[in-house]
Amino acid sequence: MKTPLAALLFAAAIPAWSAYQYYYSDSFTSIDRTKWVQNGALVLNNGIANTDGIGGSLISRIAVPNGSADY
Repeated sequence: MKTPLAALLFAAAIPAWSAYQYYYSDSFTSIDRTKWVQNGALVLNNGIANTDGIGGSLISRIAVPNGSADY
């Protein structure tokens, strides 16, 4: 009896996930230093990859449109 209820709750949440709209997008053909802070060793090769096994990330400098948080 628990499985159908869990499936129903999961299915009800799907429309909320699909409704998310990004406020900024980037194709990452290059890393725009005015919009991103690079942390670690990253390379661009049809997207972003890490080459040293330690890891890396890009941290956005773009403010959230409503000003409620920083990312």
